[in-house]
Amino acid sequence: MTRTDRVDAAVELFEENCLTLVTSPGAHPAPEIPRIEKIPGYDLWGDPESQFVLYRDRRECSITDTMKALSEEDRQRFDAKMAALIEERLPMLDPDQNYSTALASWDMAKFWAIYEFGDQRRWGVALNRPGKGGGDEDTSVVLFLPGSSEV
Repeated sequence: MTRTDRVDAAVELFEENCLTLVTSPGAHPAPEIPRIEKIPGYDLWGDPESQFVLYRDRRECSITDTMKALSEEDRQRFDAKMAALIEERLPMLDPDQNYSTALASWDMAKFWAIYEFGDQRRWGVALNRPGKGGGDEDTSVVLFLPGSSEV
């Protein structure tokens, strides 16, 4: 049995469970991966292939490597693949330079959005890794849906 590449599995996890919330209107069934039952009130799943956690609610959808941080090499590949996916599948979103500038001390801080800050229609995708080096910073990708207060 060949194991799927962890980076590819994580990008696929986001594409199939988060991007579909904006690219495919309609019902979105629960993911077919193990649910994490330990945190009441949160819809969390753990993906065995990517070793990422998936979170989804009516305002956002995210993945994070909080269970096992990506290696430095995998981080670089993940960042490039995720940026390419967002730019290909969500061409209506533009990079928000203010976001990257405000979080310049972070290892990774990119945000793609549509509409101005404060507009209720605004939505977008954030690719984050707080901190600088050290190797244990969590990588996360968050799809903020229209009306989310965090955008």
